[in-house]
Amino acid sequence: MQICLYSPRGGFYSSDQTNINKHFMTSPTSHPVFGELIARQLEQMWHILEEPPIFHVIEVGSAGGTLAQSIVRSCYRMNPMFSEALCYIAIDYQPCRAQLPSPFNDLGLWVDDEIYPYHKDIGPEIHRSKPMDFRHSKM
Repeated sequence: MQICLYSPRGGFYSSDQTNINKHFMTSPTSHPVFGELIARQLEQMWHILEEPPIFHVIEVGSAGGTLAQSIVRSCYRMNPMFSEALCYIAIDYQPCRAQLPSPFNDLGLWVDDEIYPYHKDIGPEIHRSKPMDFRHSKM
């Protein structure tokens, strides 16, 4: 399966992004309102955490950065203080392929291996694709 999906020579996710979009469409690519709603939820989480000076958001499986752009732009419009605290990290299997247009490149949005104390992971695909062992405990 890994070869079929990630092989540099014809793997599904390694191939041209336009071919991938012929097979399926994700919520972030359908309309920017998806990112705006997530941005609003992230701002609420930031307030609940008592507005830490740095708030890390980690998006796993960011592909071309559509969701990242939508969230970062929305945060900037909604609340400049939250926008200053926001440290958005977009992770993808092939980060060299995922390039955000300026001015996002200058913000250092593409990082691939750091862990942060205050963060919220975005990327349900990564959780759905991993085997999970659910355990129930008696209360």
